[in-house]
Amino acid sequence: MKIAQVSTVVCQCGIATYTGFLSEALIKLGHEVMIFGEKKGGDAPCSVPYKVCYKREDNDSYIQLRDEIDAWRPDIVHVQYEWALHMTDGLIWELGRPRQHFMTWHNVVPDQKSYFYGHLADRHIVHNDPCKAVLNNHLSTMSKVIPHGTRKNEITETSKAKEMLGIDPSKKVIGIYGFVSPRKGHHILLGNLERIQKYCPGATLMFIGGPHPLGSGADNYVKLMKVAAERYPKDVLMTGYLDDEKKTDLYLSATDMVMFPHIGGQDLISASGSVRRTIDHGKLLAVTDIPFYSEFTPDMCLRIPTQESFLTLGRWIGRNLAKSDSPEMLALRANLKLYARETYWEKVARKHVDYYLEALS
Repeated sequence: MKIAQVSTVVCQCGIATYTGFLSEALIKLGHEVMIFGEKKGGDAPCSVPYKVCYKREDNDSYIQLRDEIDAWRPDIVHVQYEWALHMTDGLIWELGRPRQHFMTWHNVVPDQKSYFYGHLADRHIVHNDPCKAVLNNHLSTMSKVIPHGTRKNEITETSKAKEMLGIDPSKKVIGIYGFVSPRKGHHILLGNLERIQKYCPGATLMFIGGPHPLGSGADNYVKLMKVAAERYPKDVLMTGYLDDEKKTDLYLSATDMVMFPHIGGQDLISASGSVRRTIDHGKLLAVTDIPFYSEFTPDMCLRIPTQESFLTLGRWIGRNLAKSDSPEMLALRANLKLYARETYWEKVARKHVDYYLEALS
């Protein structure tokens, strides 16, 4: 089967990363894949064949996208859709062609543009039930839930990883993974560090990531985190942006707990790729209780309590970090690891193939 992916490509973008992992898995299953993409942002590697052929702000550039796909003659065209990735009506040039179009909704914004594009696509894929509910209601159609894929990580034993990074193996490490921005809640951990250490002596914060390469309007926020790491190097570590997956795996291996203390987000109808990057390590996971993290159920992770005050939240974090290896927490971690294995990219790719074949039959 020939599968054309429409996505960002060779850039530091979560959608480009997702498309790359899915395409690699589809190729391993024996299918031919080409990414027809837009390059937006810093350089990033891509092992999948690709062509850069449109720009999101330029309606007419989508004619080139259509013509390139015409020339390649795929069986399936799969659009990796995120609201901000297509700023004009240009995608209609391709969606109007007489071939099977699949659309994965990486976020669901129930507006006129989504309604327009949604009714042109033949099949719809979402990553979780909240996305399905909103999309089905908006389009009056049915979508299929296929979970976001999980990378098989290169895992180093925790104490060894700490030693390799110059961290005292006796210290507990709590990490946040992903781009640094206010909505990710890095300041929640930083502001609570003293209270966390009261209940988990020697606790260390690790910010695995840096600012978004396209800029996020959060320069002062990023600077605050950098200053904290410089002033308190034994308590706060910040890696900066990592384009080396092995280094990312090493830093994740050194953590005892990974938190995603997202600020707000009740109206964010999407799924987190950042959490997915971490879960194969099987660390104690804590997430904000919002739809964005809905697939991570209470039997596999902790929900950050919203009723806690800023003062008592540090106690909650410290106590859970201190017992990250307790039988109770090990049970959560085992379930999380099992879920990671169930959603490895090769298994997610097979679900896509089954859905493609259903449309072609």
